[in-house]
Amino acid sequence: MKTKVISLKKEEKNTIKELISQNNNVNLILDVSNITISESELEKLFQFFNEHNINGTTFVVVKETVDFDAFSEEWNIVPTINEAEDLISLDEMMRDLE
Repeated sequence: MKTKVISLKKEEKNTIKELISQNNNVNLILDVSNITISESELEKLFQFFNEHNINGTTFVVVKETVDFDAFSEEWNIVPTINEAEDLISLDEMMRDLE
């Protein structure tokens, strides 16, 4: 399955949900390293994705500095794009095995 990386700029912060909706048929890496985003905003993004993901894709957020323990283990938050790509590869392998 195709993977798309979206690196957000500060002026795009208000369009995050729209970007997610437009890319619902691909694995999505959302790089928010260059913007300020709160933990509650991240939580809302994961909830939004989970509500709209009916096609078995993977959603990963890249954020260098975040309290990883503050989030559910089901949510994919990693510090680098390389780790996001690795996580998607693992998810795809797991889906293939099912």
